[in-house]
Amino acid sequence: MESVAAVKIQGIGIRISKGLTRDDIVVIIPNSYITTNKVINWSHQSKKTRFRIIRGVAYGSDVGLVVKVLEASALEHPEIGNKEHIEARFVDFGNSSLDFHLLFFSDNVFRIEKIKSEIRKIINRKFIGNNITIPFPQVDLHVRDVPGTIHG
Repeated sequence: MESVAAVKIQGIGIRISKGLTRDDIVVIIPNSYITTNKVINWSHQSKKTRFRIIRGVAYGSDVGLVVKVLEASALEHPEIGNKEHIEARFVDFGNSSLDFHLLFFSDNVFRIEKIKSEIRKIINRKFIGNNITIPFPQVDLHVRDVPGTIHG
């Protein structure tokens, strides 16, 4: 069976279980699949789950300002829980960007992709307002003369 992303179990039968995906699609899952594969129970310990948005910015950007804008973007969304646990991290020097992770908690696991999209829109608006650039991937090409070639 193909991997099932996230489902909210709606019913458990003797041989099958029924789940509802984040896209409101009902899936039938053989119970044997649940017992023989890795299953993550997102609601076992707490309803709040930590999520991340990954974003790169142009080299030369003010790292402190980027962190401030990312955290403010998550704070602006009404469905983000544990506001005191919002954290933006500068994680790496990428090939074309300074790379950041925005970490936050939400108790709405099944709407998280919509929430993340809304936060990305806020980030984009705030980046534009603060002149923070999202870079395009760049590749440098070095051309050299090769002896014996004809130049036109």
